Amino acid sequence: MKDNEKSLFKNTFIIFISKFCTQFLSFFLLPLFTSILSTYEYGEFDLITTYACLLLPFMTIQLENGIFRFLIDVREDKKETKNIVTNAFLGMIFQLVIFSIIYSILVIVFNIENGVYIFIYSFSYMLLSVFLQISRGMGDNISYSKSSLIVGITNVIFCIIFVYYCKLGLLGMVLAGIFSNLLGAIYLLFKKKILSYFSLEYFNKKDIKKLVKYSLPLVPNSLSSWIINISDKVMISWFIGSSANGIFSVSSKFSTLLSHVYSVFNLSWTESASVNSKDEERDKFFSASIENIFKICTCLCIITIAAMPIIFRIMINESFGEAYIYIPLKIIGTIFEIFSGLLGAVYISLKFSKNIAFSTLVAGIINVIINFIFMKQYGIYVACFSTIIAYLLLSIYRLLDLKKYIKLKFNLISIASIFVMLAIQIYFYYKNSIVVSLIFTIIAIIYTFILNKKLIFSFGDIVIKKLRK
Repeated sequence: MKDNEKSLFKNTFIIFISKFCTQFLSFFLLPLFTSILSTYEYGEFDLITTYACLLLPFMTIQLENGIFRFLIDVREDKKETKNIVTNAFLGMIFQLVIFSIIYSILVIVFNIENGVYIFIYSFSYMLLSVFLQISRGMGDNISYSKSSLIVGITNVIFCIIFVYYCKLGLLGMVLAGIFSNLLGAIYLLFKKKILSYFSLEYFNKKDIKKLVKYSLPLVPNSLSSWIINISDKVMISWFIGSSANGIFSVSSKFSTLLSHVYSVFNLSWTESASVNSKDEERDKFFSASIENIFKICTCLCIITIAAMPIIFRIMINESFGEAYIYIPLKIIGTIFEIFSGLLGAVYISLKFSKNIAFSTLVAGIINVIINFIFMKQYGIYVACFSTIIAYLLLSIYRLLDLKKYIKLKFNLISIASIFVMLAIQIYFYYKNSIVVSLIFTIIAIIYTFILNKKLIFSFGDIVIKKLRK
């Protein structure tokens, strides 16, 4: 295995440990939440976190992503690291002041429900996000993972305390998210001694402009991603109601979990792609990495669909039973989201932020148009299909566009076999048989191992070496 592939697997393993623990802990709290919270409360909390994700790009104008990308190139130069961190911080502080004033006016004028909750949650999420990107940019994925682990574990603890014992309902969920985000940020603040990298003597207008020039196009990209992923929930609430959004949110939990698994690969893949962007065998490395990660993630999607008739009955309260029929559709959307995201990392490695912004913006607009025209008539189904269509078109566009800059080659036969298996699994999913589900879960696991055995053995070898150390 080549050094760049070893580095990719190593970073993936480090990030996987924290993400696996935190996301699965939160995931297994679903029975608690769906039994205590009403569909309305669950839908409202989901909207608060949704709006928080929407506000983040406006708070920082995506300078945290600029920090990550530019720190990669100067990891061994402490002076340049201070320069990037200082000027990015100054840019964000200025932007945050402007944003806070505008947001306060909007909350007062339009009497936005839960406006204070949304702002505080967004601010805590912003601090965590910025510090996490600094840690990644410096190449310290271990601290990144520890911080994520702290956030996940404390969020679970606070949720149990506030929601189960204190009976705070919606407020308890919000407080748990805020406190856990702040604890993760505080850990990195002291661990990485982030304040030591901030000094006004490094203030430079040109460097701020350079960071803003890279980061600003990522704002519409982030908003477009929000439109594709999140606008479904907002429009369901508008056209159908918060209870329907609660159903949709539960159906999305399983595809979201798969997205989080993919995000582990994508975090390390984005870093590896940027580090190896000037390598002589760059195109081969990009092609192999994209194909391998896509196959692994898609196979996990297939296993999830196969096992869902069993898992759903155990995990979800009967009042959310309608969510079952939408799960495969949400997972199909996730598959195309994964592929478009892998291609997006190539844009980042080449610093083509404008290309990312344009392609995602078009996909986001398509998603909204479909929802707006058909949502009222066909309900939640439209939200599922609009996501599939948006990410499918985004994947096709990026694949064709990237051909101008790099040569990507994939094994089309193995990829085609994945989609055949996916179609079979979905067909039997709606048969709703526990026995059939059990049989096909085993088949899906065996199929996944056969298709990805080289990758699994290579990754396993790295894991064993790490654990021994």
